[in-house]
Amino acid sequence: MSARDALFYLYGALTLAGAVGIVRASRLVHAVVWLFATMVALAGIYLTLGSELLAGVQLFVYGGAVTVLALFALVLARPAPEVPAHLASISPWVAGVAATALLGALTVAAAGADGLAVAAIAAPDTAAIASEIFGRYVVLFEVAGLLLTVALVGSIVVARKDDAS
Repeated sequence: MSARDALFYLYGALTLAGAVGIVRASRLVHAVVWLFATMVALAGIYLTLGSELLAGVQLFVYGGAVTVLALFALVLARPAPEVPAHLASISPWVAGVAATALLGALTVAAAGADGLAVAAIAAPDTAAIASEIFGRYVVLFEVAGLLLTVALVGSIVVARKDDAS
């Protein structure tokens, strides 16, 4: 096993540990911190696969912006009501059964596949991707940014309106 393979498996294990941390976190702020750790580990996976651009986007967009947005939403939102005791005791069991069923379905689907035939494609370089995003798709890129900004402002207005009443 090469060092690159070892790093890939290490980042994969860290990603899974972060995902488990998100699910097991007792507080929402802790779940956001685990989310950040998971996103950083995913960026490490992308680096080991040779996709520096995707790793950078992963760090900046998901690791940075989404984490800050989630923390911002936590600050603006009211605390969640307590979960009733009868639901809290059965909820882990329901989640466990659903996760086991999903794992079984994925295992059956993977066993029925004829292997992973991946077509060899030429990977575009960073300049080619940037020229497509900021050339042909610049309007869509700007519209997506505008929609996200409107959604953020709308959530602030809704949160502040509830506080006023």
